[in-house]
Amino acid sequence: MRIRTKHLNPPVLALCVLAGASLGATAGAATTQNASIPFAAIGGIHDWKADGDKGLYVESLQHKWFYAKLMGPCTGLQFRDRVAFMTEPGGDLDKFSAIIVEGHVCHFVDFTPTASPSPKTRK
Repeated sequence: MRIRTKHLNPPVLALCVLAGASLGATAGAATTQNASIPFAAIGGIHDWKADGDKGLYVESLQHKWFYAKLMGPCTGLQFRDRVAFMTEPGGDLDKFSAIIVEGHVCHFVDFTPTASPSPKTRK
């Protein structure tokens, strides 16, 4: 992108440059927060553990753990051995995904990298 500086005085040009730099920094920070497990739909998930009925710890094949915070309580999650993962069309598991527990869809509101869950966390 080319900016013509002939008609801009130096303070206006400096503000334009600073505004562009801050927008770029904000966009960069937002993209680093977008965690996902690629190919989750075709075997990219190694393990998962329920966090009561409020969330889910998910382990990728690379043994990296993520925490999926659920939109609301997901009744029965803590007592189930099986869940179905609803991924994005590309097959990735991310903050726009969901799980199905006994026919009920539980949507994610956040999906972030985390440490492995404590041994007390039920499966």
